Parts: sequence; structure tokens; C-alpha cells
Amino acid sequence: MRWWFGLLLMLALPSCSGTRSSSFATSAHAPAFRGLVRVASVQPQRGSEVGIITVESVETLVQAIEELKRRTAELGGDVAIVDRYTTSYHMETHTSTQTYQCGNSSCTRQTTQEVQVETLHLQGRAFTTRGN
Repeated sequence: MRWWFGLLLMLALPSCSGTRSSSFATSAHAPAFRGLVRVASVQPQRGSEVGIITVESVETLVQAIEELKRRTAELGGDVAIVDRYTTSYHMETHTSTQTYQCGNSSCTRQTTQEVQVETLHLQGRAFTTRGN
């Protein structure tokens, strides 16, 4: 079942900002869960897997976890399990226009900066413990 994680990551479209995610149902379609989704690091003893989720984010870890919980609820799960958490880094070029005072007028210039961008990667599974 772990090979699905790689497939989900390959299907994710590249993006330079924000959070993106994908999910894949591994059981019959269940209605979305509207309660509080718990996050755990181990599978619940009395739970049934309902899906696989991947999240990539250049935002905070809190936002990535919130997206994992949102996807879990969409799949009908009430527990999100984090199976893998990694961080990658890449360099991006950012160009900006600056305006400054020069004499009695305003001047502009373009500046370019190389910045390191951190991307968080979460891979997990959604479980339902209701009715078990």
C-alpha cells in the first residue's frame, strides 16, 4: 500500500507557494466526517483505513497538519496518522522593483535575490474509528 504515496506525490502539480494536497480513498465512499479529527503517529487499534493523503506546504507545519485533517474528514475519517514527515529545500530567484528617493525625484531599480525555500512533506493515512 505504501507505493501509493509515491504515486500521489508524482500527481501533485508543482507550485511556488501555499499548500497543496491529494488523497485517495482505499475503502468504500463514506460521508465526510464533521467532528474533530485527531492526529496520531500510530494506527488506532479499532480503526479502519479509509484513505491515503499527501500534503506539501511552504507554509507552517500547523497549516500542513490542518490540511491533513481536512483531507481526512473529507474521506470520512476521524483519525489522521502521520506515516512520514520530511523537509526539502530548493533555491528560487525572486525579482522585485524598488522605488527610492534620488534628488528631487523618485528612481526605481530591479533587484534579484536567491532565496532558500523550505517545503514540508507529510504522508499519512485516514482512519475511521466510528462503528468499530
